[in-house]
Amino acid sequence: MSPKPNLVFVPGSWHGPECYSKVVALLEPQGFNSAIQGFTSASAKGRVVGMVYMATGFNPAGVKMSFLGGLGGKPPPLWKMNEETGFAEIVVDSREMFYNNLPEDEGNALVAKLRKQSLASLTEASELAYAGWMDVPVWYLATVQDKGLPVEAQRMFVQMAKDAGGDVTLEEADSSHSVMLSKPKETAEFIVRAVAAFEGKKE
Repeated sequence: MSPKPNLVFVPGSWHGPECYSKVVALLEPQGFNSAIQGFTSASAKGRVVGMVYMATGFNPAGVKMSFLGGLGGKPPPLWKMNEETGFAEIVVDSREMFYNNLPEDEGNALVAKLRKQSLASLTEASELAYAGWMDVPVWYLATVQDKGLPVEAQRMFVQMAKDAGGDVTLEEADSSHSVMLSKPKETAEFIVRAVAAFEGKKE
């Protein structure tokens, strides 16, 4: 039996690697090797066989644009730019924004772990030289109860990626923005199905 592919998790804005701890704990007993910061020092040969997206967008290659530029140049009503500190500040209830279907105590504990988000990462324009989602299959898990990135926007992102030629499979979870925390079992099962599909297409 061939070894299972390595899984590399990338945290989103305001979050650290601990946000994936529940999912990783469910996947590792199944033989998956998980990493948060990648395998940059690994010498073994390999390649990306697929990508899993959760409640996020797709960056096109060859277009010089900032995250804020993709929003029309103005921050959404969820956060504001603090030029003095150099950070983006959430101006709504963070628990409602990220963890609205988690128990209140757990949500509050997670809010206390949120990190600062640099304005530069949101406002400085850069050109993506390569869009991996155009070369490998993508499985996308949309979050129906999301109050940070409405599910309607997520569905639109998926359709735009498909229209651009991406191979995208969409599933939806009845979850807040942080599906890996509120629905860890469903998220882990989604990843396992995605990997099986990726491995099938690789062959």
